Amino acid sequence: MSETIKDIIDRLRNGDNVNAEKAFNTAMAGKMNDALDAKKVELASSMVQRKVEEPVEEVPMEKSDATVKDTDESSSTPVNIVDQFRNNSPSIADRAQNKTDDSTSHLLKRGGYLRLNSLIDLNRRFLIINDVFGGKRINFDKEIECIDKLSDLDSAMSYLNDHVVKTYNVNTATKGFEILNKVVVRRFTS
Repeated sequence: MSETIKDIIDRLRNGDNVNAEKAFNTAMAGKMNDALDAKKVELASSMVQRKVEEPVEEVPMEKSDATVKDTDESSSTPVNIVDQFRNNSPSIADRAQNKTDDSTSHLLKRGGYLRLNSLIDLNRRFLIINDVFGGKRINFDKEIECIDKLSDLDSAMSYLNDHVVKTYNVNTATKGFEILNKVVVRRFTS
């Protein structure tokens, strides 16, 4: 280490500050790594010694003596925590295998209705706003709200094809208009 210090001092005297700084940083990094390695070895050996000095004592599990008498049965039921929850809940694997209905039709079966906004994802929303409403989100929000308030598919399609197409001069061959038509149909038929 003394050679490294002499080298750094010589470089500083000669005005080679950049290389002196590099040599200093390298020396410090080496010193820190040596200290870190020493601490790792010290920690590992203390853990090994502690493990040897402290024997592990196994504690046998005992069943609880507490019982609950059932009025219908003459037998008693053990009431420790393990026995209470042993077969009552499904495992994580069982819950993962349950098939769930990801569609939105379950909302309608319960008497609710879907809003058009909830049926249009972000990418399609931008496509519809650009293709149908000329890039104006305010117009999109206003017309979607009006269509949402309509009572049936016929009135919604009529409003879409008569009012929206004429008001915003929509090219009905665009992908955005096609998506909007499908979403309106899905909203009122599902």
